[in-house]
Amino acid sequence: MRTPPVAADDALAPGAADDARHVELIERIIARDEHALTALYDETVARVWSVVWRHTQNSALTEEVIGDVYWQAWRQAPRFDPARGRPLAWLLAMARSRAVDARRTEQRLRHASIEELDDIAAAADPAPGPPESFSVALEARRLHEALARLEARQRELVVLAFFSGLTHDEIAHRTALPLGTVKSRIRRAMATLRCRLGDGATARTGATV
Repeated sequence: MRTPPVAADDALAPGAADDARHVELIERIIARDEHALTALYDETVARVWSVVWRHTQNSALTEEVIGDVYWQAWRQAPRFDPARGRPLAWLLAMARSRAVDARRTEQRLRHASIEELDDIAAAADPAPGPPESFSVALEARRLHEALARLEARQRELVVLAFFSGLTHDEIAHRTALPLGTVKSRIRRAMATLRCRLGDGATARTGATV
């Protein structure tokens, strides 16, 4: 994803022509026109970036949230009602909500102890506890510290996959992320853990990438 310059709130204020153009793009998105989504991204991402950055203050997290925003726009386009507000306002509302949630997750997981990570996993899925191999590995301080250094969304996906034992399909449904995104983020997270801990440590999690 390209990294746009951070835009001032009023620098790209939409006019009537922009509104009409964005409504047209959303109508095409409803018809599953991927080119329309790309055009909407290109025309609005500077404003979305500005809103998300204000909440996250983290480039990598901002980029992940922005991807989530436009995926949500793709899925929820049929719900958009131009009579209730401007298209850009609709996008920015999603951006604020996603950014606030991402920031809260980042802060919560950054300071979580091993026991609190257990609680997070239990809250995410009421099923029996994590597989023994992963539970034992997670008790190692080095693994906990390595997990704590992951981006919040990557850490969340690892917790869901290896604490709660969810499949990639289940994680995609729960997080409203594309299946391919879930797989690639978990793969990158596990690659990062391998680099920090060595193959032996992550092998004990039972993880495959």
